[in-house]
Amino acid sequence: MMVFNRAVLVLIVAFVFTPVIAGIVRFIEDLRFDKQVARRTARMTTGAQPLVSIVLPFAGDVDRLQRQLDLMQASLTYQRYEVLVMVSAETTATLRRLRQIVAQNTTMRVIEFTETTNVANLLSQGAMFSRGEFVLTLPINGVVSGNSWKKHWRCL
Repeated sequence: MMVFNRAVLVLIVAFVFTPVIAGIVRFIEDLRFDKQVARRTARMTTGAQPLVSIVLPFAGDVDRLQRQLDLMQASLTYQRYEVLVMVSAETTATLRRLRQIVAQNTTMRVIEFTETTNVANLLSQGAMFSRGEFVLTLPINGVVSGNSWKKHWRCL
């Protein structure tokens, strides 16, 4: 009878207190996320906040990315945009070159992920990190030319 009572007590604790503890942990995580969002938005001024965020998953070719960014700057007259380059598990040399590009381009940010992930996850994470009200996602292997930029831009 004593073993049965202990088993019932363990089941009650497991089924009643586990969701309560999980809820408390979730609440704490939400508070931490809200603080991170508040810090990120506090750093932005209203005039500097972009209207459009362009999310571009990185395909591994830094030179191609540089050409796309140059073409984009040359063909777009709109100034309130940002480019988020989503990088997944790249070498330190590649990251160093990307940081050099970011230093030259004020509208670009690089979001780094240490583990390899798929393109869909990179795009959804890019939407979460975006500052703009509108998000434009581009394909990972898509060739971007001046005309296709204008077609993409007209969608917004």
